Amino acid sequence: MEQPPKTYQFQVVPAMAASLPLEALDMAEGRPSGVPGVPGEVIDFIADHAGNMSVTTGMAMIGAAAYLGVRNRKPKPESYRELLSVPEDSLRRFRVFGVGAIMGVAALANCVTETRWGIETFPGIAKTLSSPQPDVWDTITSTAWAGIVAGLFWRRNRS
Repeated sequence: MEQPPKTYQFQVVPAMAASLPLEALDMAEGRPSGVPGVPGEVIDFIADHAGNMSVTTGMAMIGAAAYLGVRNRKPKPESYRELLSVPEDSLRRFRVFGVGAIMGVAALANCVTETRWGIETFPGIAKTLSSPQPDVWDTITSTAWAGIVAGLFWRRNRS
């Protein structure tokens, strides 16, 4: 008897839930009164970059949704699960090329507001979106977070 092909589904809710602590830190402006057992510098470092990381969660989810939309161009899918699912070989390609593209877009978007070049070239955008101070760590953490969300929040469907 032939086994059905393995399919994987993007997990939207866990991806969103992963960014909730980042949103909370961003709204608290990174100055919680203290977390037992965690040095204040660690909390400050994460909180300073939390806003950008939560935005790149959205970028990763949009990128995954775009891939699913292109991959699953059926006129009328049979189920919601079918709409959000891809075969194993397609997921492998997405993890190589799609995650790289999402990380590239996240890095470019961050370069506009977080590098000296972006601040000098697009001063209006930089002032509107963040403080006009270059912060390469924001670019690095946000780009890495976008790759993590896009690549890891997939789960194998049970047949």
